[in-house]
Amino acid sequence: MANYNLALLHELKQYATIKPAVNQIEFSPWLFQEKILNYCKSEHIQLQAYSPITRGLKFGDPRLVALCEKYQKTPAQMVLRWHLEHGISPIPKSVKRERLVENFEAGQFSMEAQDVLIMNGFHENFRICEDPGQYL
Repeated sequence: MANYNLALLHELKQYATIKPAVNQIEFSPWLFQEKILNYCKSEHIQLQAYSPITRGLKFGDPRLVALCEKYQKTPAQMVLRWHLEHGISPIPKSVKRERLVENFEAGQFSMEAQDVLIMNGFHENFRICEDPGQYL
């Protein structure tokens, strides 16, 4: 399923006979939907993130740049690693081989817990796509 917010997830639980395996939503450090993340974890629903790297629009964020310097990683790698640290499956779009390789390398390092928390604090309700909840 896709774009199920917390209200829809609660509603679904009332009538669904089969629990969903995945909920695909827009998710990034700048759109940290923590309540949905926690709910999905508690219900054993895998959260999958589309637009996880914000089309690169937030790569100049000084807080991210500082973390990139600390870890010697690219902005995309840091953001994808942040998703992985939360147990989220990010699905970044890329058609360039070098970026695909770069993205896969996000799985080859770990972040310190305090740095994950720092990135959690990036939240500013920044969306790439329209909020699907606006139509409810």
